Amino acid sequence: MLRLRATLSRFINYTPLRSLMQRLLGYSKTVEMLTHPHAVAGLESIETSIPAHDISIRDPHVLALLAHSPHYGSGVYRQRQVFAARLRGARVHFPSGAVLTRDNTVIVESALDSYRLKQTGIFGARRTPPVRLPGTMTTIWYRLSEGYYHWLLDSLTRLAALPSDTPLTLLLPNPATPLQEASLRLFLPESVTVMRVDPGVYEPDLLLMPSFLINKNSAWLPPTLAKPLRERVFSRLELTPDVPGTRRLYISRGDAPKRRLLNEAEIIAYLSARGFEIVLGSTLSFEDQVRLFHDADIVVGAHGAGLSNLLFASPQTRVLELFGTDYSLTWYSLLAHSLGQKYRFAISDSPVGRHDDFIVGLEAVRAVFDGEGW
Repeated sequence: MLRLRATLSRFINYTPLRSLMQRLLGYSKTVEMLTHPHAVAGLESIETSIPAHDISIRDPHVLALLAHSPHYGSGVYRQRQVFAARLRGARVHFPSGAVLTRDNTVIVESALDSYRLKQTGIFGARRTPPVRLPGTMTTIWYRLSEGYYHWLLDSLTRLAALPSDTPLTLLLPNPATPLQEASLRLFLPESVTVMRVDPGVYEPDLLLMPSFLINKNSAWLPPTLAKPLRERVFSRLELTPDVPGTRRLYISRGDAPKRRLLNEAEIIAYLSARGFEIVLGSTLSFEDQVRLFHDADIVVGAHGAGLSNLLFASPQTRVLELFGTDYSLTWYSLLAHSLGQKYRFAISDSPVGRHDDFIVGLEAVRAVFDGEGW
């Protein structure tokens, strides 16, 4: 009996057989909608709000960081096409967030690109019959939305790609988290309501699939779409948009599991003497984080999700990002630049792994504060 079980196990796990079973019972076929729109079953239209175009980065401090980047080393940023696709018979798979055509082909753009699509888990999921739902619906969810950065800058910003004032139901997975509920109260248009669903596949009468606004290794936001998003959030908190801040913030990663600043005490002593507040974002509500960054004059912090809140800082805000390696983590430099903020960075003298704890010398920090134009 044990030998039979072992034989069956080897047979089931035989790679070609596993691949065949996935094709028959799961999801394996993909389509890039923008490249092959005629291959997308049920596609009625693609409504573009911003066409794809190149943006030349001029800021020398941002360019100095981008020089290390395999994606933006040329100093040219490619703004992706921003659109909302109208799809009949399309399905949304939860918890992956992948959008499927009516013939169960996975739309690559529903997870930004093919690399992130693989991270959603859709290719390991078993095909199930859809639950049909009446009405026009949308979704901004994909598997990485569970993280703070991805929820705020990947997912919520997709709301800007949807047509304004169109009544919609937003499909999101159970369970709701306090962060999601608080941020949705600030970001959602009045015309959008939320429906929470359990794991499964859901097929509305009509699905509006908004594109991502951002690119790989980037949090650049098109200014014309970021502005109304920011103004909606500020209006609901009774904050005035784009006024110069007065608070100096050091965003600590002291309670994070990785990328901690090992000489943080030394850096904090230097910054505290210059009027900085020490902030642990994990101890604050979402609304308090918005208010804090709205009021920021200077933000200093190690690369991490806490800097996602630069979305709420004014164009006059100054930003100093600390790195543990010269690997180009370009997300927040491009976010700050797209919002008009004055960006600088300091890198450790001792190379470390991308996610390792690190030291940035005090002299490197002091050099930024003493530098011209900051």
